[in-house]
Amino acid sequence: MSTAAELRDAGLALCRQKDFAGGEAKLRDALATAPGDPDTLEALIKVRGIQKDYDGAKNYLVEAVKADPTQPKPRHAYGLLMYNAGRYDDAKDAFRQLIEMNQKDGEAHFQLANVYRKENNPFEAAKHYNLCIDAAPSHAAAFNNLGMLQMSQDNASESVSHFKQAIAIDNKSVNYRMNLAKALEGCQRYREATTAWEELLTLNLTSEQQDEAITRLSVCKEK
Repeated sequence: MSTAAELRDAGLALCRQKDFAGGEAKLRDALATAPGDPDTLEALIKVRGIQKDYDGAKNYLVEAVKADPTQPKPRHAYGLLMYNAGRYDDAKDAFRQLIEMNQKDGEAHFQLANVYRKENNPFEAAKHYNLCIDAAPSHAAAFNNLGMLQMSQDNASESVSHFKQAIAIDNKSVNYRMNLAKALEGCQRYREATTAWEELLTLNLTSEQQDEAITRLSVCKEK
């Protein structure tokens, strides 16, 4: 007899092949084998989300909460689904509930900050990015997004340190390095920006990124 994990893997494989009906049936079999399993309920929420069946996703969230209201995985999956769908009130509710359950849930703070940034609420966004960093000091994306928030408020000089911290955690991220180079330009530190763009051109860039780096490098060299 197949285990819940085996049935779940089989269901997800079918979903990747766009056989959502067959995949969901396998996932339901997995849930029958292990009722209330948070990994399976998380998968079912995501599968419904891929099909843009948000009511169906919410039904699985309700099922997950009834089974175990303390499990964070289904709530995270639903909150992120609502965020990506532009349903920000529902996303905020999900992430706020996660934070009420665990004030140290760094990812919930990060995602809630992203919602506030989309809603042009920089104060709340910055607060929750910082709470994310307090809870998860190696959360590179939180440093990066905090830097982007500062850039959007014309605080390029303040954003530089945030981008540098993101790169210190994940020095392979092209996006973090591009953000740093732009921030250095923004506060007229052209010599440092030139070095940053030159370093970027040694990395594996897309053609679009490469074109932007070459253009910006040329501008910096003229300053």
